[in-house]
Amino acid sequence: MAKKEKHPETELPTEVILIIAEAVDTVNKNVGLASKRKLTEVPSSTLVLLNGLKPKMKQAVMTLFKSLLEQGVKKTDVTKIISEYIGETEKNLTKLFSTAKKKDAILFFDEADALFGKRTSVNDAHDKYANQEVSYLLGRLEEFKGLIILSTTKKVRPIVSVKKRFQFIIG
Repeated sequence: MAKKEKHPETELPTEVILIIAEAVDTVNKNVGLASKRKLTEVPSSTLVLLNGLKPKMKQAVMTLFKSLLEQGVKKTDVTKIISEYIGETEKNLTKLFSTAKKKDAILFFDEADALFGKRTSVNDAHDKYANQEVSYLLGRLEEFKGLIILSTTKKVRPIVSVKKRFQFIIG
């Protein structure tokens, strides 16, 4: 079995570096388009899924993105944003997206596994609200103008409606 070629400085497989380069190029094109059109913000978000990467590899990917884009990272754990109290999740997300925009930061959602399950059937108000929270978050991801990276701890098979939102999937 042939060993995968790794970049000597990052220890990342070459194919991962190529995906990162393409994602960075997409971000830079969006920034260039905004500048050319004299827009106050980037025209669209760039979504990346780190699908079940080991922590060391995830860290190397994030370090490379941060270095190439010369931006800080606003990291959050999805499980800490989602609240059992109605309206709190939306409040938490609004604050998070606002902070990331002000700091011109890469938005990094760790432990996003929960977002990739099938939506549950609605048996009561809690099920309905849980589905609305996921929909709200996915909508906010598309509204944010910049790089958004979601990371799962285990490899997931996202449902089609979620998978189509990502331009790049690593893992």
